[in-house]
Amino acid sequence: MRPTIGVHVIARNEEDRLPRCLSSVRFWADRIVIVDTGSTDSTPEIALAHGAEVVRFQWTDDFSAARNVALAHATTDWILAIDADEAIVEGGEKLRTFVAELADSGADCATVEIEHRLGSRLEDAITSYAVRLFRGGERFRYEGRVHEQLVRVERPTGDSGDRVSPLRMTHTGYLPDELARKKTAERNARLLEREIAERPDDPFAAYNLGVSFVQRGKLEQAVEFFEKALGSLQDDAPYGATLARDCAETMLTISSRERAARLLESASSRYPDYPDLHLMLGRMRREEGDWAGAVRAYDAASACNHDCMQAYVCLAGANSYRPETEAGDVWRLLGEPERAAERYAAALRAEPGYGPAWRGWTEARREQGLPYGEIAERMERDLLRGSHIEAIREAANALAIAGGFEEAIKLARAADIGEPHRLIAWLIAAGRLAEASAETRAAFSEKQGDLAGSATGEIAGLGLLAFWGQSLPEPEWLLADYPLAERQVVAALSCAARGESLPGLFAAEELKAPADAIGELALACRLPDIACRLLQAGGWGELAIAQRLYRRGYTRRSAEMLLSLLGSGALDADGLIVLGEILYAKGHCDAAAELFEQALERQPELVKARLGAAACYVRLAHEAAEYALSGNPGNVRLAKQRERLLASEKRMAGLPWRTEWSGADRGNADG
Repeated sequence: MRPTIGVHVIARNEEDRLPRCLSSVRFWADRIVIVDTGSTDSTPEIALAHGAEVVRFQWTDDFSAARNVALAHATTDWILAIDADEAIVEGGEKLRTFVAELADSGADCATVEIEHRLGSRLEDAITSYAVRLFRGGERFRYEGRVHEQLVRVERPTGDSGDRVSPLRMTHTGYLPDELARKKTAERNARLLEREIAERPDDPFAAYNLGVSFVQRGKLEQAVEFFEKALGSLQDDAPYGATLARDCAETMLTISSRERAARLLESASSRYPDYPDLHLMLGRMRREEGDWAGAVRAYDAASACNHDCMQAYVCLAGANSYRPETEAGDVWRLLGEPERAAERYAAALRAEPGYGPAWRGWTEARREQGLPYGEIAERMERDLLRGSHIEAIREAANALAIAGGFEEAIKLARAADIGEPHRLIAWLIAAGRLAEASAETRAAFSEKQGDLAGSATGEIAGLGLLAFWGQSLPEPEWLLADYPLAERQVVAALSCAARGESLPGLFAAEELKAPADAIGELALACRLPDIACRLLQAGGWGELAIAQRLYRRGYTRRSAEMLLSLLGSGALDADGLIVLGEILYAKGHCDAAAELFEQALERQPELVKARLGAAACYVRLAHEAAEYALSGNPGNVRLAKQRERLLASEKRMAGLPWRTEWSGADRGNADG
């Protein structure tokens, strides 16, 4: 007889999520049981329409109680527990064969791979394996008000080890909008505080209460409960590694670095096959300037075996594309772009759609002196063969970020990447304004006006820039769906962009937000004259404009404005730091150090100013050692001092005090 499979769900007001969940199981589930805990929307009706049986149950602030009600109604040989915000995305067609084999082996449960989505980017996810598939009957029940745990009631008669099922599911309940909608953190905290009151020494409850504090931004309290859980943790607790990771991460966030370092060192020794711990250690070592230690930690993360990781909750790519990419970043800081490119390529072999690896690889190749055309050829020859469209999008975007706009346009058009906003921006940056105007018209025609609606809409803003960059007024079709008030705003900005006087009816404050948004687009698209006019029209002062120019790499323009402000005594501490950065990059370390010191006199807590001053003094000392050694080339002591100073200078270069620019930003230096 074939084994039967039941799917159990508890739900309340899940009408928007339940259809996806039930559609993912309905073709192979023999029975679906929905325990409804008090829905006021159409959740019960949706469940019935999908062939489910609905059991009404009054919510008692106890997830286990609701789960156990479902178990009481179970009639199938096997049970799959799933939530309404989850869906099976892989393996359902193999499940019946799997449970038959499971029954033959005597095993009574199996884990399911769960991808918890945290955001929209590919890497915004964590993966865990949890026992969700188990035998029916009265072998199991749930315990715990929240984050309920499946426990055995009967002693197993056969193999009780967890097997890995072919199922893979996605969970969307940790997305920020979902957490806010359900008020998950507040609800969990309330239930966990009751749990702690009943079981004050339960480390699992303390851990989960700490997580709820993190979700609510109460990090000091979170660390307190994480440490309480660590203090009473049993050696075989399955959540021990993740608890250590979450505690260390929270400690780092509140700048408790020494405590975090001790915990990470201890935990990575105890759980050597948990890549997340090594990844965090690598990041710490990098921030400290310990390049060799960082690379060792990243190598340890990459070496973690995927099968061993099933015991842990892991960041997506924690043992593959993340550490390979971050190791590549370190090699770039050390001035070894070839080694960096090798690590980035390894990351892309593991995940072809990972944007940071594409950007790092492209920048490393530029640092080797390769022209954009050759970089694009290598991309297509070595890294893009057979890749999906997302990988091609990221590759084209990496070319553009590095400054290879023409090559990005060519790749995007050849693959039809379907992102008009990027293509229009790249055309403008490449100086192909007429083509950008035509692409904007095509995008509006295709979307039938859906792209319009505000002066800050990205494609609309880019379209305006394409026309203003040609000294042309914006066309009627670009404004067709705008309300009258927004048309007037665009008209005022149009005058500003073309250097004409503003209409008298507008105050700068009314133009500030749209001028800011479109001005930033103009800076990104290499239209600095238009950007400055727009920002001035929006009421931005000269200092703020100079700082924004610098962040986009327009160093000459920014320096001229900042020097003028310095002469008039109008430069604040942040402006002094920016000007100090510019002078440091030009090799004027004495003058740069003086500016950093002035900034510290005004605001002693400015870390960037302190690090900038230190970098200046290290470089000056290195230059002095070089000069002394040139007059005494055989002096071993001087040679050793020079090497130590050189190592210190490299370490300072990797600390977070200088503005990080892309290749495209660096190409703006004289713009």
